[in-house]
Amino acid sequence: QQLLKTGLGCIRGANSMESLEHERVAWLGRKSRLVVLSKQASSLEGEARVAFWKQFNQIKEQFESELASRKAMLAERSSGPALDVTLPGYAIPQGRLHPVTQTIGAILSIAATGAKISRFDSESIEIGAGRGPAQGIDFAIPGDELEAITALSLLAIRGGRLTVDGFEPEQCVPELRLLRKFGVTLHERAGGVDAERLGPLFPQSFSTDDIDTDVQPLLGSINIFAEAGEAHVTEHVWSGRFDWASQAQRFGADVEIGANHATVIAGRPLSGADVTATDVRGAAALINVAAGINGSSTIDGVEHL
Repeated sequence: QQLLKTGLGCIRGANSMESLEHERVAWLGRKSRLVVLSKQASSLEGEARVAFWKQFNQIKEQFESELASRKAMLAERSSGPALDVTLPGYAIPQGRLHPVTQTIGAILSIAATGAKISRFDSESIEIGAGRGPAQGIDFAIPGDELEAITALSLLAIRGGRLTVDGFEPEQCVPELRLLRKFGVTLHERAGGVDAERLGPLFPQSFSTDDIDTDVQPLLGSINIFAEAGEAHVTEHVWSGRFDWASQAQRFGADVEIGANHATVIAGRPLSGADVTATDVRGAAALINVAAGINGSSTIDGVEHL
């Protein structure tokens, strides 16, 4: 039922013929989750095997029906009336300033109150009393969606339920869509999400053409804990982003690293290990992996966090 719910949600979320075809391949293709699921039948016998295939075919039929319905709706939409350019356009979600830029803004705001900044470098800030009376200011740094994805990735690995507040889900739509495909159920709302992962994980291939490069280690490492299968993660921004993958091999993960991609073979036995992080997201990903393994691990390089 979890697989059915996740699959129908992904299909209904397809907003173009191209994305709908992507969902068809993901859910009904030769390497789809259904194919992975069908391999479990070999371990069943008698009535259990009959019941399995009955439910399997029901899920497949519902996927096919939903795909056909969504395809008809998208076709009707594309054949509708011509675009009226005089109508208001759709609002585009606004981005956000980088945390470093926001911090500099906060420092400049402090300076504007009359305080004296005698030192400002990469390691420290010295603020002293300035001339004249100090003026009060209000300055807020908004919630970071990368932190939210870090927490949700840990939920995907560990399972259970989680509430994450303090960020806007519309700022990370592709990442949340990928988490759903892994098998995480998400209920989005203003200011956060309610999430749960009670069923199995399914391996997912993705590229940083669609997913933020900063969360590639966090989402890519989920594949290590998925059901048996293969996933390909492609990185087009920073080649050093796969340092987490070489360290994950020490846990027993089956990861083959190429020039700009990594192939993860899911379902391998894992154990605790001593690893070293080389960047902030890699450190978070390795901590998540260690948290999903029985046994103790030591992670160096966490000063990046």
